[in-house]
Amino acid sequence: MPRSRSNATLPARSSHSFCARTAWISAHRAVRSNCPSRSRCRRKKLAEYVGDYALTPAAGMNVAVQDGRLAIQVTGQPRFPVYASAKDRFFYTVVDAQIAFQRDAMGRVSGLVLHQGGADLVAAKK
Repeated sequence: MPRSRSNATLPARSSHSFCARTAWISAHRAVRSNCPSRSRCRRKKLAEYVGDYALTPAAGMNVAVQDGRLAIQVTGQPRFPVYASAKDRFFYTVVDAQIAFQRDAMGRVSGLVLHQGGADLVAAKK
């Protein structure tokens, strides 16, 4: 089984999942090292993304914090957790899709882009 830098055994996964997990671990460590109170800082950062995003008039995405991590529910589908790969960038492990949050000139989260199956779907934050 592959090992992380801390010699902790990681579950065996496909090369894509392992690479994605490695990116998440690196991003998570970078965020944690810059945060004096890690759990409070993490909750505050995740709270920036929470809200409803409109894909179409009939479909949207609901972003919430669930069990200490970001989870996204698309209209008519179950809620799935997403994992950070960089600032404002997250990925799913249940499907090959990525989320890139967008910010306005004031630095507030204003929307997101769902990258899936070669398409980029833009959703504005309500």
